[in-house]
Amino acid sequence: MSESDESVIPSAMNSYDLLEMAPSSSPDDVPSATKLRVTDAKASVPNPISDLSYDLKINYNESLVQRIGALANTEMLSDVKFLIGEEKAEVVAHTLILALSSPVFTSMFYSPMLERRSVIEIPDCRPDAFQALIQFLYKGGFDKSSRLVSTCDVAFTLTLLYAARKYAVKGLEDLCAVSLSSALSAETVFDILNASNLHSMHVLDAECWEFIELNTDAVLELNLENMDLDVLTLILKNESLNTKEVKLFEFVMRWCENECLERNLVPTTENKWAVGGKLLELVRFPAMTATEFADHVVPTGILAVEQVAKILTYISTSPENKALYTMDFCATEREPKSGFQSFQSKASLAGPPFVTFELGRNENDNVLGEERPRSRRSRRSRRRSSRNAL
Repeated sequence: MSESDESVIPSAMNSYDLLEMAPSSSPDDVPSATKLRVTDAKASVPNPISDLSYDLKINYNESLVQRIGALANTEMLSDVKFLIGEEKAEVVAHTLILALSSPVFTSMFYSPMLERRSVIEIPDCRPDAFQALIQFLYKGGFDKSSRLVSTCDVAFTLTLLYAARKYAVKGLEDLCAVSLSSALSAETVFDILNASNLHSMHVLDAECWEFIELNTDAVLELNLENMDLDVLTLILKNESLNTKEVKLFEFVMRWCENECLERNLVPTTENKWAVGGKLLELVRFPAMTATEFADHVVPTGILAVEQVAKILTYISTSPENKALYTMDFCATEREPKSGFQSFQSKASLAGPPFVTFELGRNENDNVLGEERPRSRRSRRSRRRSSRNAL
């Protein structure tokens, strides 16, 4: 092989090809120039272990689940980029992992009817919530320090719930529902109730209403200014509110006054009926006591004289004669739920009960219907008593 021939050998040619070109069958007979070229060729072949361009920083000693989880929100091997929210925050991901975790992502990336894109804008989601969604899809859960686990951030969780529903991630949806249920308070109940209605989450919806029923006074007092007509209408139609009817009336009157002021109306009786007549019709005036009605309702002038007279007559009538009157307002008293009824309600919503309560058993049986394990000391005492009896 001439010197000019050596110069045309491609640098990427492997050592096996070079040895085949050598005229000798023994490596010792290969000319020194060719040997040099063999060494150069070996050096030019990339080594996937030592070459820095192949260093993916993967811990191969970890399980496959851990290695997949480590890819969450990293550019390593990523093949799609999302631009999230109005600020278009960048979130990178891996289409295969997303498709394996969500039927929506499967259609988005692998449907033959859709053009596959490497950059996707999602304006209707918060960046932190979408990153949490990605973390759940990759890891199947959250760390203990997560905002969803450690302290439930309701606003964040509601946004995350929206993302879970949008991409059909049932496990994350259930986790959000549990977190929101534990975060129910007089301040958050209506935000959670709106979300449960929007997403048709019937169990969470029932839990919200149960909270309202058991904590009616606190819920109404805290939400006077931001409660809309439709929600307040549903509350007044509820049969199990834990409050007095006169308090509901006073709340409705305050709501009507605020509504008049917001509409730049003078809060007269006529205007109160105009903005809140639907609510006033749901107040159960005949269910009040005579004292409550006379002291709190009559002085407001919200009812006509004829209505006042009719209601007072009904209230003072004996129970057996009340059926003779036809009232303009519902006369049935509300029936607040007890704590035990609340427990039964939750159990029925959750499915078949795991615990059956059997009351009235003997003192050695517990309320779960199982015999209580007696202590060793009590068994020894009984054996000693038996021997003494003999």
